[in-house]
Amino acid sequence: HCDAVEVENVAEVVRAAWFLNTLREHAEECSAIVVLAHMDYRDELVDTIWEAIRGVVGQEKPIQILAGHSHIRGFRQLDGSASVYEAGCKLDTVGFVSFS
Repeated sequence: HCDAVEVENVAEVVRAAWFLNTLREHAEECSAIVVLAHMDYRDELVDTIWEAIRGVVGQEKPIQILAGHSHIRGFRQLDGSASVYEAGCKLDTVGFVSFS
């Protein structure tokens, strides 16, 4: 990465006041939460993010995590209202995700 990018520790970020306060302040007005994550859809840090969000917004709010690092097409259901999707590599997949 370049000097303009600062990589943060995911486990620390999901406990940070700004992260938790943002979720609390906007949870009611949002229909769903979408996370863009540059990590493999199977990465345990995806679960860290999902569990942190679930801990604030409850079990029913739809959560969609759009991942991308492994460059393979993948999907994983996290719970009844949350999943993670990775579209693949070099435009081999046009991804479509729908949830309600």
